[in-house]
Amino acid sequence: MNFTTRIYLGANHIHFNQCREENFIGVGFNIDTDLGPHLEKSSEELDAVIINILQQKYPKKDSKSYSRAKSNILPVVKKLQIGDFII
Repeated sequence: MNFTTRIYLGANHIHFNQCREENFIGVGFNIDTDLGPHLEKSSEELDAVIINILQQKYPKKDSKSYSRAKSNILPVVKKLQIGDFII
């Protein structure tokens, strides 16, 4: 079964054309941490890693902001695989 998710490619999808033309999806929230070493962790552990990174990068944000950002990052780094659908 394929996984389907919606990814917003910037405010008002300003990066849509570039992503489509160059065949990539980027998710960042301006964090420059390699999540590769954490990808084998459980989703709960990876949640905690992402939240920790976001809290260090944006210490004045509220917990809802961290949760929303994490909810956008997690599907791309943990669930998305070749053959999945992106809307």
